[in-house]
Amino acid sequence: MMKSKYLILVSIICIGFVVVPIPQVSAFDDVADGYWAQEYIEFLSSKKIISGYGDDNFGPEDKLTRAQAVKILLGATARKLQDVDTASFPDVEEDSSLLAYIETAFNLGVVSGYEDGSFKPERPVTRAEFTKILLTAAYKTIDDITAPAEGAFSDVKEDDWFYKYVYSAKELGYLGGYEDGTFKPDQNITRAEASKIVYQFLHEFSANNPYETVLFTLLNQSRVENTKTEFVISDKLSEIARRHSLDLYNTYKYTDKEKYQDDHPNVPVPWTSHRGSDTSTFEERFSKMAELYEVPYEIVSENIGFSSYNISDAADQIARIHEAMMASSGSHAQNILGDYSQIGLGIVVSTDPKEIYLTEVFVR
Repeated sequence: MMKSKYLILVSIICIGFVVVPIPQVSAFDDVADGYWAQEYIEFLSSKKIISGYGDDNFGPEDKLTRAQAVKILLGATARKLQDVDTASFPDVEEDSSLLAYIETAFNLGVVSGYEDGSFKPERPVTRAEFTKILLTAAYKTIDDITAPAEGAFSDVKEDDWFYKYVYSAKELGYLGGYEDGTFKPDQNITRAEASKIVYQFLHEFSANNPYETVLFTLLNQSRVENTKTEFVISDKLSEIARRHSLDLYNTYKYTDKEKYQDDHPNVPVPWTSHRGSDTSTFEERFSKMAELYEVPYEIVSENIGFSSYNISDAADQIARIHEAMMASSGSHAQNILGDYSQIGLGIVVSTDPKEIYLTEVFVR
C-alpha cells in the first residue's frame, strides 16, 4: 500500500467521470467491433486526446512513440500548450505538428532530453516510461510508495528507477499486470495499451474525502442560513477542483510565499490569481476540463484557499477558511451564496508541510 505521508493524496486523485456508451460502429478500419481496447480508443478519439493516422486507421498494435505519448498525456491532463516557434532539440523539426506538445512538456518538466541533446521523438516508449510521464504530467510528484503486500509485480523491485511510478499507478487503479504476475516495464507500450491506461486514469473514481465532506456541510449550512437552496455535489466538478488543488500543492509546497512573489514580480501568484502551474487562467483551464468531463454550464466561478494548520487540526482550519470566506467583502461569499446549483470540492491536506490547498468550483 501507499504510505500516507501526504494524508489524503490517494483519496483525492483517484476520481473520474461517467462512462460514455461505446459507439456501435468503430471509427477506425483497423479497430474491429469487439476489439478489447475499442472502448478506450473510441472514447479518447471522441475527446481528441488521441487520433488516427488520417487513413481511417489507428494502429492499435503499433508502438507508441515519445512524441505521441507527450501529445496524448498533455491532452488527458488538460495542460495549456505554450506558444513556441523554435525547437530545443535538434531532432525535432520546427514545422512539426508536435513541436508545441514537446516543448510544453519539456518546459513543464514532464519529459527531458538525452545526454546528446536530442529528444528522439520517434523512439518507442516502454510501459515504465509511459507510466512515469503520465504521473508527472498529472501530479508532478508522487512520494513514499511501498509495494503492496499482495499483487506486487515480480519484475518491479524497490531499487528500480520506475518503482514508485508503477506502484503509484497500480495503487490508483490506472494499470494492472499480466497473468504471470509481471508488469513487463521494459516492454514497448502499444497505442491500444496506452489508450486503456489513459482511459482508466480519467475514469477511476473514489468517494469524497472526509475534509471535503466537512466543507460541503459548512457550505450548505451557510446557504440554508441565508435562505438559499442547498448545493448539489458534482463528482465531475470535484475532479476539476481536486486537480487544481493538487496542482497548487505539488507546485508550491515548501515555497516561501512572500519570497516567491518577490522573486517572480511579473508572474501571477497562483493562490491569488487562480493560475495553474502551466500559467493557464481559470477560464482556460475550466473550459478544457468541462469539455473533457462533459460538464454543461452557463456561468462558472471558483474560490481557492491556502492555509497552514500548525495550531489546530486540519478540519478546524478548514472551518476557519470557510468562515473567512463568508466574512469577506469580495467574491468568496458572493460565490457561496450566489445563484449556483452545483459545486465541486477539492482539498489537499499534507502533513509535511502542514498545509491545506482548497478549491471550490460553482456552476450554474
